[in-house]
Amino acid sequence: MSQVRPIAIALLLLWTPAAAASSEQRVDGIVALVNGEPITLYELEAAIAPYQARLKAMGSNATQQSRDQVKSAVMEGLIDDMLVLEEAKRMQLDVPTDQVEQQISRLKEQNGWSDAELEQALMMSGIKSLETYRDHLQDELL
Repeated sequence: MSQVRPIAIALLLLWTPAAAASSEQRVDGIVALVNGEPITLYELEAAIAPYQARLKAMGSNATQQSRDQVKSAVMEGLIDDMLVLEEAKRMQLDVPTDQVEQQISRLKEQNGWSDAELEQALMMSGIKSLETYRDHLQDELL
């Protein structure tokens, strides 16, 4: 864990529209273990989905190699995220609630959103609730 990279942007990018993927039947399995904690196929696919949408938009320019590179980079990001969170827990680090609320306020201000508009934007991004987003932000800010 000597080369832990900043993950705030990566987490935000990973937490996007298909994170709550659809009504498709999910087949789940473990794709990696990080210090005994699993990363499931569902988690990996949910994290990859926004990038796949961008690759589809590229049309024929999106090669299998680029898809594999995205999958590899996302998997590495998920592993890094788990390692950082594990280390933060080990060190008993905590993010104050007011810091999380400041981030949410900034997001609303930057986008000119009301509380209701923020919740709608979160839902459209596949985030089930504001509380889920708060939990995500808390992990991100560690």
